[in-house]
Amino acid sequence: MKKKAVSGIMLTILFIGALTLAFNTQQVEAGGTIYIRADGGIEPSTANITSIDNVTYTFTGNINDEIVVQRDNIIVDGNGHKLEGSGTGRGFWLFYRNNVTIKNTRITGFEGGIYLYDCSHNNLTNNVVSNNYWCQVYLESSENNLLLDNTVSNNSWHGIQLVDSCDNRLTNNTVSNNYGYSGIELYTGSDNNTLSGNTILNNAKGIELHSSDDNRLYGNKVSNSSDVGIYLETDADDNLLCGNTVSNNSHGIQLTFNSGNFFSGNTVSNNSVGIFVWISNMNLVYHNNFFNNTIQVDSYNSINTWDYGYPAAGNYWSDYTGVDSNGDEIGDTPYTIDTNNTDRYPLMYPARARAYILEVGPGKAYLTIQAAVDEASLGDIILVFDGTYNEAVYINKTLTLKAASSPVINGSQSVTTNYGARGAVIFVEKLDEIDVVNIGRQIRFHKRFMPEGTNVDFVEMLDDNNIKLRTYERGVEDETLACGTGSVAAAVITNYQLSIANYKKINVYTKSGEILKVDFRKSNDINFEDVWLEGKAKIVYSGVYYV
Repeated sequence: MKKKAVSGIMLTILFIGALTLAFNTQQVEAGGTIYIRADGGIEPSTANITSIDNVTYTFTGNINDEIVVQRDNIIVDGNGHKLEGSGTGRGFWLFYRNNVTIKNTRITGFEGGIYLYDCSHNNLTNNVVSNNYWCQVYLESSENNLLLDNTVSNNSWHGIQLVDSCDNRLTNNTVSNNYGYSGIELYTGSDNNTLSGNTILNNAKGIELHSSDDNRLYGNKVSNSSDVGIYLETDADDNLLCGNTVSNNSHGIQLTFNSGNFFSGNTVSNNSVGIFVWISNMNLVYHNNFFNNTIQVDSYNSINTWDYGYPAAGNYWSDYTGVDSNGDEIGDTPYTIDTNNTDRYPLMYPARARAYILEVGPGKAYLTIQAAVDEASLGDIILVFDGTYNEAVYINKTLTLKAASSPVINGSQSVTTNYGARGAVIFVEKLDEIDVVNIGRQIRFHKRFMPEGTNVDFVEMLDDNNIKLRTYERGVEDETLACGTGSVAAAVITNYQLSIANYKKINVYTKSGEILKVDFRKSNDINFEDVWLEGKAKIVYSGVYYV
């Protein structure tokens, strides 16, 4: 992660820069504090926490003290109980911790709710963090952590703040009524984080990025901010903002002293100012929808790009009055912002479904998923926005497809592999009700798989270790009782879809009733090694041949 030089060393440091507060990083064992010790013990033993295996620690009642976690690889389950303070301290302290999960806890009444310093691969899930004075959830110098399905509200400072923290994921959180500063702030050196699917409302600023680069914001809903919905401030460069809904804020989006950011697929509506640009250049803004903002764009001393040329086009502007004489759904005349900024190819209708390749940075949008797949490189992430895609998707490389909201693929809905024999792996529910022969035959002969054709493997995930498989096999042109290559492909793709790391064994339940076992080692996110298929061996015929 990016490290920043900081001048001045004290036991307690108050950084006031852009009105941002960073907490004291000195750990103090105060009276009344509860500790989960490195050896697994709980101090004091009378605390309302129990563990039978020193792995899962469960609240047995409400707790009125701070908790300091000193052990890695554990789960702390609040079990719906409350962790409540008296206006000082932090609810949870984590220093230098790895692989700790904190979940199902109501945290209130502290100076700060959850505090992570130099921590990695921790999960904060389904917590309710409210009415803490400064920062509800604070991460400093921490990376690869997941904040999922938390509710963070009613704070006088920030809801969630990251300082010098990289590669974290904030997904499906609800952040509201943090009236002092930002719902979510990424501050100085917080790079390459992903914020997706969050609902952020009634904050002073919804999302703020300050001197933080290469972050991805997609599928977030930001509304009713008294100041700015999404604010990119001072050297927040090369960030990607796609598929966000920004509405009913004072300023919808604001850029101040930054460059190289990519805005596409966003809906910006009913704000006093749709997008405010202050001394910011070389940003790319296209395929966004600007609806009914009092001022659509306010630009000062800035030159940016507002379209991607013809026929890719620009943005939809609800106050555009031009015509489309040739029916290409692009206005015949430009949409003029000021003398230095013009959308040369404004859309006549709101932007439709789009797919984007995230790994290549600002650039082209694709009307079909297949077009994005064809141009993507190995390991790329393709972000797919809301809408219906009437296509079958053929994937012959290792990619990740991410949904920004709720897109629908109206086609075969398949992932194609080449694991010994070409196969299309399709994940379904209620496998026993699938018409394998008719659906499988249509996919097997689809033009994208010709002339060779493909096997079609229908998979139902039972859990992380068990799947059911039915296969339509080319050559046989019917459903077969089992398929070895299909079992391997289904197991490997299941593991990849679930993002399960390292060694894994998956049981494959076949049509014949046999259970095949697939072993493999995952060397990294996209490569699998030492793949083994295990099953019963039976003698089906024996005889003697005379020469």
